[in-house]
Amino acid sequence: MIRTTRLIVAAAFVGLVVATLLASAPARADVSVHGFMLNRAYADPSPVRFEAERVGLSVDSSLNEDICAHIEFYYHPWLPDNRVDSVTSTQTDYDDNPITYTTSTTYNRLWLEGAYADFTDADGGRLRVGKSRNFCFGVTPTYGNRKTTEYGLISETVTMERIVGVQYNRSDDGWDWGAALYNGLALSARLSGGDANYFRFPDEAVAIPHFADKGENANLEGSFRIGRTFEPGVNAGFSYRQGKITRDELSGTIQGTFGLSDASSRTKRRYGLDVTYKAPSGGMAQIEWYKGRTSDLDHKAWCVLVGHEPPDNPMDPRFYVRYGKLDLDVDPMGHPLTWDQKQLMVSVVKPLGKAVWVQFEYIKNSEDPPSGVSTVENDMLFAELFNAW
Repeated sequence: MIRTTRLIVAAAFVGLVVATLLASAPARADVSVHGFMLNRAYADPSPVRFEAERVGLSVDSSLNEDICAHIEFYYHPWLPDNRVDSVTSTQTDYDDNPITYTTSTTYNRLWLEGAYADFTDADGGRLRVGKSRNFCFGVTPTYGNRKTTEYGLISETVTMERIVGVQYNRSDDGWDWGAALYNGLALSARLSGGDANYFRFPDEAVAIPHFADKGENANLEGSFRIGRTFEPGVNAGFSYRQGKITRDELSGTIQGTFGLSDASSRTKRRYGLDVTYKAPSGGMAQIEWYKGRTSDLDHKAWCVLVGHEPPDNPMDPRFYVRYGKLDLDVDPMGHPLTWDQKQLMVSVVKPLGKAVWVQFEYIKNSEDPPSGVSTVENDMLFAELFNAW
């Protein structure tokens, strides 16, 4: 119910912005409709099966040469519509009095991917208002940057989540920078081994949660990134973001799940370095390194991506390999959220035509549980057909 309400509020907000812009725009706006779909055949984990993974539909409107608006929805057929997962746990307050928390998550097949308006100034800067990916922290995992179709462990942990707020980006004389203010990201988890597997096979251990910034909490958060292009094909940047966790996140996630019972700080900060390289011959590489402090929990995440993208024939196959690691400065306990994780991804993309390709991807997930606790088979192997129009 909460998530549905947020979707309605976000859509209403963007509708209000677009209506305001239309009132001051020319009588006829340039409107275009786009869409895409992902269909997969899974070989691992669990039984071989086909999956309609995702359908996307977006509308873009150029209201004039300086203002445009964008709305995009995803539909995930495999999600159990309106399913509510509730988890009840008992923690203690600062005076050691027991407090019972019930956390409920409502899943809906329809997902508001983006809803924003862009304003371009005379210097080429862009002000974005609404819900969007954050282009002011790290390597934003859009399709052009992500390379693999699955986001990867590090993107899921640090850079994947959309933000709701305002952000400004600008490039000038080899420098690029941006700053954002938005609703703070919550402390949560994502699944190594696939979300669809979690819902398809709830009685089988085919996915392991890992620590991630996901969803929204009740506080504002800010971020910025500054980058420099040193020569054609080479860019390096530094990013920082600062927020504050809620009291529930402190008592539930930090004190409870991670066992840091003496923690009292509500600090949440992330910073990192990233470098991208593209060679004229088609070789490419990305390096990302992020460090975090969440109350008394220290953590870091890093990954390296290398690949080859043929520069002459767009129909030739592309190849990518990524390795990433999530390190948590805490002794692993029974809850998988406290485990360090590693991930190897190998991906091959074969274009079949304009905006049509097939992608083969293998993901090797590894965890470091405490002594005596066994890991599960949560590797993934699948073929994906992407179509866009």
